[in-house]
Amino acid sequence: MASPHHVVANRTGASASELLVDGAQFATLTTASTSLATSLDLLRNNSAYGDAQVAVIHTGGALTTTAQKTGLYNALKAYLQGVGAIAA
Repeated sequence: MASPHHVVANRTGASASELLVDGAQFATLTTASTSLATSLDLLRNNSAYGDAQVAVIHTGGALTTTAQKTGLYNALKAYLQGVGAIAA
Protein backbone atom coordinates (compact mmCIF):
# COMPACT_ATOMS: atom_id res chain seq x y z
CA MET A 1 0.00 0.00 0.00
CA ALA A 2 1.22 3.49 -0.80
CA SER A 3 2.14 5.80 2.03
CA PRO A 4 -0.47 8.40 3.03
CA HIS A 5 -0.33 11.92 1.64
CA HIS A 6 -2.15 15.18 2.23
CA VAL A 7 -3.14 16.59 -1.18
CA VAL A 8 -4.70 20.06 -1.55
CA ALA A 9 -5.98 21.87 -4.65
CA ASN A 10 -5.58 25.53 -3.69
CA ARG A 11 -7.11 28.33 -5.82
CA THR A 12 -4.99 31.41 -5.16
CA GLY A 13 -6.56 33.76 -7.73
CA ALA A 14 -9.06 33.99 -10.59
CA SER A 15 -6.50 32.45 -12.96
CA ALA A 16 -4.11 30.79 -10.53
CA SER A 17 -4.14 27.56 -8.57
CA GLU A 18 -1.63 25.17 -7.10
CA LEU A 19 -1.45 21.56 -6.03
CA LEU A 20 0.13 20.96 -2.62
CA VAL A 21 1.42 17.57 -1.50
CA ASP A 22 2.28 17.18 2.18
CA GLY A 23 2.32 20.95 2.70
CA ALA A 24 4.66 21.77 -0.21
CA GLN A 25 3.84 23.11 -3.66
CA PHE A 26 3.84 20.29 -6.22
CA ALA A 27 2.43 22.01 -9.32
CA THR A 28 0.81 25.25 -10.52
CA LEU A 29 -1.93 25.97 -13.05
CA THR A 30 -2.97 29.21 -14.76
CA THR A 31 -6.47 28.28 -15.95
CA ALA A 32 -9.21 30.86 -15.43
CA SER A 33 -11.95 29.83 -13.02
CA THR A 34 -15.40 28.98 -14.35
CA SER A 35 -18.68 28.03 -12.76
CA LEU A 36 -19.11 24.47 -11.52
CA ALA A 37 -21.02 21.91 -13.51
CA THR A 38 -24.35 20.76 -12.14
CA SER A 39 -22.62 18.25 -9.88
CA LEU A 40 -19.32 17.90 -8.07
CA ASP A 41 -17.71 14.47 -7.86
CA LEU A 42 -14.99 13.89 -5.30
CA LEU A 43 -12.55 10.97 -5.62
CA ARG A 44 -13.98 10.07 -9.02
CA ASN A 45 -12.73 10.42 -12.59
CA ASN A 46 -15.65 10.20 -15.02
CA SER A 47 -17.35 6.94 -13.99
CA ALA A 48 -14.43 5.30 -12.15
CA TYR A 49 -13.69 5.69 -8.44
CA GLY A 50 -10.21 5.51 -6.93
CA ASP A 51 -9.26 2.73 -4.53
CA ALA A 52 -7.41 4.95 -2.04
CA GLN A 53 -8.60 5.22 1.55
CA VAL A 54 -9.57 8.73 2.62
CA ALA A 55 -9.24 10.02 6.16
CA VAL A 56 -10.02 13.73 5.68
CA ILE A 57 -11.77 15.97 3.17
CA HIS A 58 -11.80 19.70 3.87
CA THR A 59 -12.79 22.93 2.17
CA GLY A 60 -12.25 26.59 2.95
CA GLY A 61 -10.58 29.80 1.87
CA ALA A 62 -7.31 29.90 -0.03
CA LEU A 63 -4.11 29.07 1.84
CA THR A 64 -2.00 32.12 1.08
CA THR A 65 1.12 31.71 3.24
CA THR A 66 3.66 28.97 3.67
CA ALA A 67 2.83 28.91 7.38
CA GLN A 68 -0.85 28.20 6.60
CA LYS A 69 0.03 25.42 4.15
CA THR A 70 2.52 23.61 6.39
CA GLY A 71 0.47 24.35 9.51
CA LEU A 72 -2.63 22.64 8.10
CA TYR A 73 -0.57 19.65 6.96
CA ASN A 74 1.21 19.32 10.32
CA ALA A 75 -2.02 19.68 12.34
CA LEU A 76 -3.90 17.07 10.33
CA LYS A 77 -0.92 14.68 10.38
CA ALA A 78 -0.59 14.99 14.17
CA TYR A 79 -4.30 14.39 14.64
CA LEU A 80 -4.39 11.36 12.33
CA GLN A 81 -1.34 9.89 14.06
CA GLY A 82 -2.93 10.57 17.45
CA VAL A 83 -6.09 8.64 16.61
CA GLY A 84 -4.14 5.83 14.92
CA ALA A 85 -5.36 6.52 11.38
CA ILE A 86 -1.77 6.74 10.07
CA ALA A 87 1.53 5.50 11.41
CA ALA A 88 3.68 7.83 13.48
